[in-house]
Amino acid sequence: MIYPGLESHPQQALAQAQMDLGGGVLTFQVAEPAAMAVRMAERFRVIHYAFSLGHQRSICVLIPTAEIQASTYRMEGPALAEYCAWAGDGVFRLSVGLEDVADLQDDLARVFG
Repeated sequence: MIYPGLESHPQQALAQAQMDLGGGVLTFQVAEPAAMAVRMAERFRVIHYAFSLGHQRSICVLIPTAEIQASTYRMEGPALAEYCAWAGDGVFRLSVGLEDVADLQDDLARVFG
């Protein structure tokens, strides 16, 4: 998991200097992101599988590396290799909303359990 509120994050000190809390968005990776995206879309009951930010509902979505490369970053050479080594085929972005923590935990357990 990549989250600036964690002690293991390389920019935790910067995040703490800029924010009182680590924020409500985190990213994570799985071995087979495309299959996990389908599983999430099928099994989530509280979290929404959708592209969006700034909503009161929790939202999770796969951001495929190829899509990022084609539409936004267009990295080349060492920068692209470094990103691909980190992100693999893609990362999931989870934006945590206002739902009850237990409901979110149950939803994530339904997908990952």
